[in-house]
Amino acid sequence: MTAPAQEQPRLTRALEDLAGQAPHGSPDPTLFARATRAHRARRAWAAAALVVLVVGLGSVAGIGALGRTTGSMAPASGSLDGGLPSVVSEVSPYLPGTGGKPWDPVAVLMEGERATGIGAFLGRTTPGVVAVSTAGEYRFLDLPDDAAGGYALSPDGVHVAFWVTGDPTANPNTGEPIIGVGVYDVVSAATQRYPIESAHGLDPRALTWVDDDRVAFDYGAWLGGEGDDEMSQSTSAHAPGTVVWTPATGAASVVDGFRLTAAGAGFLLDTSRNTCLDLASGARTTVRPPHGISGAYAVGNGCRVAHEWRRTSPGWPSVASEDRTTRYRQVARMRQPLAVDETSLTYWGPSATTFGPRVELTGYAVWRLDLRSGETTQVVGWPRATYGTPELIGLATGYAHAPTIQAQPPVGVVPLPWLVVGGVVALLASVAVLGWGLRRTRVTAPGRGLGERRG
Repeated sequence: MTAPAQEQPRLTRALEDLAGQAPHGSPDPTLFARATRAHRARRAWAAAALVVLVVGLGSVAGIGALGRTTGSMAPASGSLDGGLPSVVSEVSPYLPGTGGKPWDPVAVLMEGERATGIGAFLGRTTPGVVAVSTAGEYRFLDLPDDAAGGYALSPDGVHVAFWVTGDPTANPNTGEPIIGVGVYDVVSAATQRYPIESAHGLDPRALTWVDDDRVAFDYGAWLGGEGDDEMSQSTSAHAPGTVVWTPATGAASVVDGFRLTAAGAGFLLDTSRNTCLDLASGARTTVRPPHGISGAYAVGNGCRVAHEWRRTSPGWPSVASEDRTTRYRQVARMRQPLAVDETSLTYWGPSATTFGPRVELTGYAVWRLDLRSGETTQVVGWPRATYGTPELIGLATGYAHAPTIQAQPPVGVVPLPWLVVGGVVALLASVAVLGWGLRRTRVTAPGRGLGERRG
């Protein structure tokens, strides 16, 4: 027998063994349909996963944008058109800020709780400064990082003055010592600073505007700093006098021996000496305003001095000049005088339905008192807010006699902490459901495997 003939039986037996290993019966007729459905389900779940990812990333970006701004901020017009808002509304802690960019002149500055940074996502707030522009727009005013309070708004609303922190020449009296004065231009976003050299920092006392261009301030210098005896740390030496500074030109002068109480319309007031100084002529006038409790004064043309006088709190307006003092009782009560001239007094005071043993406040307002008729007119209203009426920081008194405007309602921002928590929970739940769905759609071949032998 030839060699090919001898190999024939082996080949036959190998083919028989291989045939014996083949699966029994015909394939499952539903296998193709099941595989097709599973493939479509996997594609659907994958598409859903992509949608969740895109929406999640978009939500995170939207949350970040919501925390910064809502809508575009109108550029500063640079003009003094506009006016005071007829009503000031409550604002959200998530109201956007000016971001250190040029803006319109400010009509009103007031206190407001602000949520920023990481604390915004946790619902934490810190004291902020809310500004209402002369165009009626609300923003938190973002001032330079070294601004330390004592804010004063210029009559035209263009500048905000403040005390400046920094490093003294020796050991500081406090953690953030005062070393000078700064002025921020809201329209140009530029800042000018007036540094004052001191060993341990300054004791700020008075900071106010003389007119639209000049700022006046008074201060003391601490005698000791950290590590010195307690007496030195708690005592400050009075400055030689009141400084009058023009930020635009850098020119400054010192009124020797003058202790600043108030300033306005080119006049300075020193209540410790009952003296009013006309900066234009240098003339000094003796004025004896009635002394109240609040210590707030305003001075204007002709050395007229406005101050609160009281038997109960809050008190009533009082206006004194060189030869007489007039007290007004049948008017809205006064908490803080803002500006006074020959014919009128602008002041900040409560709105109340009743006075007496029980005072029911409905809010606060800026009032204008006609000094001749004794009639008062509400200029700006502050309806009582959810958490109380915010304190007034400054008013652009140059607009006190101009028509008021209807301010834009402040942006009602969704509280970010709840938005973040809800978004994270929804995103995690969606990812979990998608993972479960993808595992469920894995295709497993029916029947026995290819290596399974016949019985």
